[in-house]
Amino acid sequence: MADFFGSIAAGEIGSKRAPLVFPEPTPKNGVVFPLEKTSGKTPHEVYKKIDTRAELDFEIEKLKTKYEPFMQKLAPIPKSTRESISLSAFSLREATPEDFKDFSRVLRGEGEWKSIAVPYFFGPVGNACFYYRTTFEIGKPEDGEAIFLHFDGVDYIAEVFVNGSFAGSHEGFFGAFEFDVSPYIRDGENTLVITVRNDYVYGGNPGPTTGAPRLEGDKLYAATGFGYDDSELGWHHCPPGMGICQKVTVERRARAFFSDLYVRPMLATGEFEVWCEVYNCDYLPLEDVKLIYSVYGRNFEKTVLENFEYEPITLAGAEHGDRISVSLLADEEAMKSAMKLAFHKGANLVKLRFPMENPRLWEPDFPYLYEAQVSLSVGGDIKDTVVSAFGMRSFAEDMESVPRGMFYLNGKSIRLRGANTMGYEQQDVLRGDYDMLLYDMLMAKAANMNFLRLTQRPVQKEIYELCDCIGLMLQTDLPLFTVMRRTKFAEGVRQAEEMERLIRPHASSILVTYMNEPMANGGNRPHRHLVRDEMEAFFAACDTAVRLLNPDRVIKHIDGDYDPPDDTLPDNHCYCTWYNGHGIDMGMLHRGYWLGVKDGWYYGCGEFGAEGLDPVSLMRRRYPASWLPQTPEEEKTWDPGRIKDAQSGNMHFFYYDTQETLEDWVRESHRHQVFGTRLQTEAFRRDSKMITFAIHLFIDAWPSGWMKTLVDCERFPKPAYFAYRDALTPLMVSIRNDRKTAFAGEELSVELFVCNDTHTISDGHRLVIELQNGRGEVVMGGEYDAKFGENSSFMQGDIRFTAPESEERETYTLRAILTDAQGRVLHYSDEEIEVFPREEPAEESAIAVSGEEFLSRRKELTDAAASGKTVVISGLVPGSYEIAGTEVKVKSCGMRALHFVSRKTGHPLVEGFGPYDFRLWYDAEKDRITPLIRYTFTAEGARPILLSGNSLTGSAWGQKLYPALACAEIPCGEGKFIVSEVDLDSHLANPVARIFKNRLMRY
Repeated sequence: MADFFGSIAAGEIGSKRAPLVFPEPTPKNGVVFPLEKTSGKTPHEVYKKIDTRAELDFEIEKLKTKYEPFMQKLAPIPKSTRESISLSAFSLREATPEDFKDFSRVLRGEGEWKSIAVPYFFGPVGNACFYYRTTFEIGKPEDGEAIFLHFDGVDYIAEVFVNGSFAGSHEGFFGAFEFDVSPYIRDGENTLVITVRNDYVYGGNPGPTTGAPRLEGDKLYAATGFGYDDSELGWHHCPPGMGICQKVTVERRARAFFSDLYVRPMLATGEFEVWCEVYNCDYLPLEDVKLIYSVYGRNFEKTVLENFEYEPITLAGAEHGDRISVSLLADEEAMKSAMKLAFHKGANLVKLRFPMENPRLWEPDFPYLYEAQVSLSVGGDIKDTVVSAFGMRSFAEDMESVPRGMFYLNGKSIRLRGANTMGYEQQDVLRGDYDMLLYDMLMAKAANMNFLRLTQRPVQKEIYELCDCIGLMLQTDLPLFTVMRRTKFAEGVRQAEEMERLIRPHASSILVTYMNEPMANGGNRPHRHLVRDEMEAFFAACDTAVRLLNPDRVIKHIDGDYDPPDDTLPDNHCYCTWYNGHGIDMGMLHRGYWLGVKDGWYYGCGEFGAEGLDPVSLMRRRYPASWLPQTPEEEKTWDPGRIKDAQSGNMHFFYYDTQETLEDWVRESHRHQVFGTRLQTEAFRRDSKMITFAIHLFIDAWPSGWMKTLVDCERFPKPAYFAYRDALTPLMVSIRNDRKTAFAGEELSVELFVCNDTHTISDGHRLVIELQNGRGEVVMGGEYDAKFGENSSFMQGDIRFTAPESEERETYTLRAILTDAQGRVLHYSDEEIEVFPREEPAEESAIAVSGEEFLSRRKELTDAAASGKTVVISGLVPGSYEIAGTEVKVKSCGMRALHFVSRKTGHPLVEGFGPYDFRLWYDAEKDRITPLIRYTFTAEGARPILLSGNSLTGSAWGQKLYPALACAEIPCGEGKFIVSEVDLDSHLANPVARIFKNRLMRY
């Protein structure tokens, strides 16, 4: 099956619509930290970095203790004014052709039904229709009462029938909705039927049969949802199924009630503004309406105000008639033009501002919450009372200073460091497992994350409520992925408004986006989807709708822009350590370069990461047997491509050897995931303009759900979780080194940074630098002043030293330690450097030629090989060649130029080399790591020397990959040809490249 997401990654990130600038590395600052030789010095004592589940659990328990006070509800509990009945027991069945002809069959309960409990989420993806049926007793409404049927969320289209009468419909999957069902209610038993319809998403889903094309429909949904327990259809990527996935209640209430309550914090003016939406079920206006306000501390003891009465007014002819404040009410002159508001049928919005002196601010470490309680009095009777928690905090984006786009929390600059999410938190709520939800969210805090991206969808209100209490910030996305249907413009704007209504009460909700990875030209389907200028009009319409509901909302239109630029913060997705070279070459990223962005802006990276397979124990217990090897012999030829939609079977060719046991596959995938996580995260931390990034992904919802996660579905952290935790240390030291190997006696220079996400500035901080040998002895070292400001990245200088003399290959560890003025270790970073004995160029017995030379001297070289010579041909370009009777087919690398080839062939030329020796080679001319190979080849009968992987034909993006040759031996008479696509000459500063070239030339 084609890899859909690999195909997306194949698309180049556009730069056609406007000039972009390409950020370059941080300039050298001229500071040098020379290391001096030491003898017998003991390494500086450092703390142990956590790397086990038990250690993580200990950290999470400390966080539970820290945030427990903030989860209290200390405000007085107001008297309830509503009678609610929860509806959870339903019967369910799929629609039949007979039902479409005669819907009364469904209303009567005919057909075969099964019993289920709501919330309930299941398949299939795509076009489907199911019926839910239940009964309830509530009694007919009395005078002045109404009966409402309330849904917290249904995926996707709901059509509601009460006692056979149509009550209303709703489209969407995350928004709450309700209907006044008073006219349909009878005494005794009432019958409720809900038709739930699903559809294919705008950008398409796989068809219902194997090999079917992706089918497009009219469901506004991105790529992820809850998922469901079906290994073939419901696990991977949490596909967009359907169902009544949140709570259902029937409620008796007054015919005048609050339909919404929102409190807008206004730190800049020292105020908060309470927005009350008063709903009148009748056409006659309400008489003698008063609102009664009380505000308390929710998780701390405080009375801000109590029983403040307000008769809603406006000022005649006022420019901003809704800006009424308590202080204005006391202004006798202003009140001369006051006019009472009339409350007609439907929703009526009332806003009132109150002063707030010296508020306790909502912050990540101290998430203080207040609670507003508002009662509605009509004719002197209390009709309704509602409550809403709120945090006194501001979150803003600086659009005036250059660079533009810096975020500010409560007036202080802040950088967002987090992860993408996919289904696990929604499943926690669906199952009612709130202990697990707390554990999951604290696991993010334990990893030094300060925000989560709720990737491509809003989630249940319980998730926002918890994050309010633990100070975890959230980005919420409108669920649009790659395209937007032409016919759904207004529906998209409506759902953007619905999203804002859901999230605006929550202090944790800081940022929204509208689209993930938009493609140019409507994904090349402009007859169905909006093109870019139309998308920008859609974004502008969403902005208006959202800011009518929340004037302070920070908006980033796009997460992962494939067709930049946009007029909000630039954001790109970059999987250069998985979809090789996606966005930018990993060597360039490591050096300090970045993708093209708008001039004068900060920027972000909303997705990056690499796959790490599930643990073997989880696989054996929960995977279908057909996915796994069943015998030791089968293990030798098994690869992860057998696992549904896993990518390691393909992608490993670009990063590590093909393995021979299940355990080895898991170990190597984890090792690579650690490598990719650290390389990208630290590159982002060193980039002072990278103000937001989120790894993809955090926790799996299902076995093999989307194994780029840092944590599996059973909550066992993979090693990459701990690597990410370390790389997110708020105040950290980072070593940037392009030279992974060196010859003894070489002069080496390694960059050192302090990455600071805090508002601490250097004050007596020191850098302790050590070079330790394999026995843990310090052979060189030095101690220097650290100099850094707040909330940015700061080049410290270049560490300079001479690689120690060695008679054999030896691994050294370069350690940089950041201490405070009292000598306490704040953070440390290690970088391995392998030192090789000196090696001189070999006397060349082989004949070395370029591909072009071979073509011009083919007969001469063939004769030389036939007579016993070795002819080394380097750099054949794509095409087909005949070499010594063997057809050699050369094609471009599977996914752009590669930084790794495998030496696992058994050929004598690679004897003694390690698994990662042919990886990350330094290019002295370009002063950075550059790719080893740009082309691979096939040659039947050739003896492999170095291997890669590639597709059989065409581009490798989205296709199955097979072993391909990077270097191979072709016999010719008494001698041989060696065809090599490995770029040795650009990388001879690397000992392995030099040694391997010497071997070739002596072979």
